[in-house]
Amino acid sequence: MVGEDLVPAELVYFREVAEADSISAAARRLRVNASAVSRQIAKLERSLGVQLFVRRRQGMELTAQGFRLLTHVRRARIEAQALRADLARSAPESRRLQVVCSDGFVGPVVAHAAAAMRQRRPEVRMEVAVASSDDVVRAVREARADIGACFATGPTPGVCVEYVLQVDMYAVVPDGHPVAARSALTLGEALAHPYALLAGQSSQRDLLAAAARERGLGLDPVFEAESSAALLDFVRAGGGLAFLSPVGSRPAGGDGTRFVRLGDAGLGRRSAQIHTPSDSAPDAIRAEFLSLLVAQLRRGEADTAR
Repeated sequence: MVGEDLVPAELVYFREVAEADSISAAARRLRVNASAVSRQIAKLERSLGVQLFVRRRQGMELTAQGFRLLTHVRRARIEAQALRADLARSAPESRRLQVVCSDGFVGPVVAHAAAAMRQRRPEVRMEVAVASSDDVVRAVREARADIGACFATGPTPGVCVEYVLQVDMYAVVPDGHPVAARSALTLGEALAHPYALLAGQSSQRDLLAAAARERGLGLDPVFEAESSAALLDFVRAGGGLAFLSPVGSRPAGGDGTRFVRLGDAGLGRRSAQIHTPSDSAPDAIRAEFLSLLVAQLRRGEADTAR
C-alpha cells in the first residue's frame, strides 16, 4: 500500500491514521509495526511545524491543520489513481527511434524502411531529421540520434559504421537533352551544359568541386536548392541537368528523365553509410530497423548491377 498513491510514505501513514482514528489500527492495515507509524507521524509534524493530531485515550483526533492536510492527501490520491489509469491506457510497449539522414536517403531508403518497420512493429514511432553529412555524423557521435544515414568521402571517426556502399555519381538529364542517349559522361562534358547543384555544404558538392579543380574547371550552377526533389523537378522542367548519387533504387530515370553515369575515376570515392553511436549496442528494435535500411541499400545495389 505504501507508495501506491505516488505520495511520500509519511503522508500515506498519516491518511491511514486519520481514517482509522488509531495508530494500531493503521499499523494493521499497513502491515507494519505501530512504532513505525508513530515515527512517521512525528517526522511529518516536525517537517511541517504543526500538530496534526491530538492524542487521546480513545484514539487519535485530527486538529484543524490535520483536517486541511487530510483533504489535500485524499485529493492527491484521486489524482494519482487517475494518472496511473491514464498511463496504463496510453503506454503500450512502444519505442521511439530518432533517425537523422542526408537528403538523398529520405525517400528512397529511410521512408521505405520505415514503412516496412511499420508493418512489423506498429508500436514503433520514428522521427526523421534531414541534415548535412557532417551534422549527421555529429548527431550520431553525440548520441542525439539512434541511427544516421549519409554520404561520406572519407573516414567517419567517433561512430560505429554499420554498413558502407560505394556509390557512383550520375548526371540526371531531361529526355531530349543532347547527352540523354549517352551511356556515360565525363565531368567536363557534364559541366559544359547548364546544371543544378545541392545548395550549401555537402559531400557531393565537395567531391565535384575537387574533381573540377583537378581539371582546371570551376562550379557555376544555374540553379541551387536544398533538396534532391527540387533538383529533379528542375530537370523535369527542362532547366538543365543535375548531379545525384541514387541509393535504394535503380537509377533508371523515367518520368521525363534519364540517368547517365559519370565515368571519372575520382568521382567514385563517395560512399553511402549507415551509422550508430559507438558507445551503445543496438537494442532489438534499432537492430531490426538497421537490417531494413541495409536491405534497402542492398536492393538498390543489386538493381544497379543488373
